[in-house]
Amino acid sequence: MVTAAALIMAAVFASFLFTTEPITKAIGFSFSAGVLIDAFVVRLTLVPAAMAIIGAKIWHHPRWYDRYIPTRTSKARSSTKGSPNERPSR
Repeated sequence: MVTAAALIMAAVFASFLFTTEPITKAIGFSFSAGVLIDAFVVRLTLVPAAMAIIGAKIWHHPRWYDRYIPTRTSKARSSTKGSPNERPSR
């Protein structure tokens, strides 16, 4: 998705190269090159490499932030226990 958007943006900016104004040509070339470098070099190589190096610590958040994040519980349902909407007895 990022790559497709970058290609579209680069094509639009590259279309500025067909104007007669040299400043507009320079801006079009610079923006097009910048978008392509950002999409292909930074987002497809450097970011995943940094995430692989940092590992699981990249997903760390402070303890005080726990109250804002819902907790997920995964309990296996067995077919012998009745309906999943039934409240467990105490």
